Amino acid sequence: MTEALFWVSYVGLWILTLTLLAAVFFLYRFHGQFFINSAEGRTKQGPVLERSILPQSVRDLKGEELVLGGTIKAKQFVFFASVQCGPCATALPALDEFAKTHKAQMQTMIVCRGNTKEVAQFTKVLSSEIKIVADPKWEIGTKLRVSTTPFAFILDERKIVRAKGMPVDQQGFEWFLDQLRGREESDHSTAPVPLGQARQSV
Repeated sequence: MTEALFWVSYVGLWILTLTLLAAVFFLYRFHGQFFINSAEGRTKQGPVLERSILPQSVRDLKGEELVLGGTIKAKQFVFFASVQCGPCATALPALDEFAKTHKAQMQTMIVCRGNTKEVAQFTKVLSSEIKIVADPKWEIGTKLRVSTTPFAFILDERKIVRAKGMPVDQQGFEWFLDQLRGREESDHSTAPVPLGQARQSV
C-alpha cells in the first residue's frame, strides 16, 4: 500500500511539473508574440537606425548576385514580405510605382518569404525595376531582425539605415524618402517611424 502510494504521488508530481513547464512556456510565448505584434515591437524590429548594416550577398530570381547593404553608390530600399501576407500583396502596386518613380536615384529590392516558385507567382505584378529575392527559410529576415511583414528600411549612399517602418500605400513609401532627405540635411532628426495598419507575422 505504501509503495503504491509512493508511485502515485511520484507520477502525480511529474505530471504537475510538466504542466507547470508547459504553462510557463506558453506564457512566455504569448507575451513574446504580444510584444512583437505591438506598435513598440514592430517599431523596434529591423536594423538599428543611424547605423550601417553588415553587407550580405543575395541572389535574385534571375540568378543575379546582389549585395544587400553593399557598395553601390546609390540609395537602397529594402521591402520585406511573405507570400502568405495579405497586406504585403496589397502594398505591391504602390511599391512598384515607388520603385519606377525613383529608379534613377535608388535601388529597390524585395525580400520575400517563400520558395522560388511561390515568390515568382506572388511578385509577378512587379516590374523589372525591383530586384526580387526569395528567402525560403527567412535567413535574411532573421539576420536583419525582421519579425513581421510588411516591413521596410532605406539606406543612404553610405549604407546607413535612415528610416524604417511598415508601408502599405504610396504615401507610406514616399515617407521613407522624406525621412532620408531630412536626415541628410540634419542628423538630429527625430521624426517618428510610420506603422502601417497591417500586421502579419512571418
